[in-house]
Amino acid sequence: MKKIIKSIFEKIGYEIRKTVFIPGERMGIDPFNDISYFLRGNPTPLFFDVGGNEGQTVLQMLKKFPNATIHSFEPGSETFQTLQNNIRSFKAVRAAS
Repeated sequence: MKKIIKSIFEKIGYEIRKTVFIPGERMGIDPFNDISYFLRGNPTPLFFDVGGNEGQTVLQMLKKFPNATIHSFEPGSETFQTLQNNIRSFKAVRAAS
């Protein structure tokens, strides 16, 4: 029965997988909680923020992972300037256009 259901969903472009249970949390609700589960035991993670926009994700990452090193990439020149202004005070964050 599982194989039939799985193949039906695959035909319409979906993939069904078993998720990992985190006590008190559900996977797939908050991406930063999901990432922290997989990075447990890593006190200084490295992130690449591709399409950094104005730095919204960088700021959220730093709240959840204050010791992270983050490389943020933003191709738009005006948006890149805003990104640089928003991350200026964080030494472990680098921006590139």
